[in-house]
Amino acid sequence: MPEPASEVQPPSMIQLTRKDFILSLALTTLLCLVASGLILLFAPVTIIDHLLMLMAGAPSTTLDYVLIIFFPATMITLEWLIFRYVPHRYWFEPINDQLAQRFNIAELALIFAVGAVSEELLFRGVLQNLFGFWAATVLFVLIHVRYLKRPALLAVILALACGLGGVYLLCGKLWVTILCHFLLNIGAILMLKKRI
Repeated sequence: MPEPASEVQPPSMIQLTRKDFILSLALTTLLCLVASGLILLFAPVTIIDHLLMLMAGAPSTTLDYVLIIFFPATMITLEWLIFRYVPHRYWFEPINDQLAQRFNIAELALIFAVGAVSEELLFRGVLQNLFGFWAATVLFVLIHVRYLKRPALLAVILALACGLGGVYLLCGKLWVTILCHFLLNIGAILMLKKRI
């Protein structure tokens, strides 16, 4: 029997459990890894050569460290300005808020580490290497479909996608983009946790 109309919550107000978030993370990570593997199977380079290229080069140069500090700091500042001065309806996303409130800092760090590794492997490591900057950028924005109704968040995601792609073009090291992505996510969620 369906619930009375007065008790049904709109989709944006559905309360997600910790289990929902963990299952979503697991599914997203699995999809990113499977997509990366399938794309590499049909890539014109051998999988071994591509994986060696991806894993080579931990951050080591001054440029790497400048990018790891400067890009996340710039993006977090942009997000802070948006959260502070743009009307709530243009950037507030209930799922992000629920995530911030349901997990502690250590759990969020683990969630964002897994997300940063899997997303950067797919978007910068595989897609950008094989299909170019714009293909990876557009696909990165499109997977964040829930932000399409939040113009300020969509602008942030577009800037993030372009920025991470640019960082990868500048240094050629996937670990640098992974660290940037991780720091950006942690910075944004800490602002939400502290309610800006």
